[in-house]
Amino acid sequence: METKDNIDIVEFTRWITKNINLILNKKQTNLFRKMEMAFEDIKLFGKDTRLKGYYRLHQREFELNQLNWILEWKD
Repeated sequence: METKDNIDIVEFTRWITKNINLILNKKQTNLFRKMEMAFEDIKLFGKDTRLKGYYRLHQREFELNQLNWILEWKD
């Protein structure tokens, strides 16, 4: 599913959940992972759940990660 900004929402949600340490502090990140929480659960830590804001902040890292994955997959 892509938005008008050409963002793959599902893929970005998966990526930001895997890299939740970009949003939460170390203690919160450990709890998040231990409790096997999903992205929507970050509101329990007082964080915003709107993806577009996080996408704007971490767009470069996300795109580099996608590019690296593609390059590794082709080998």
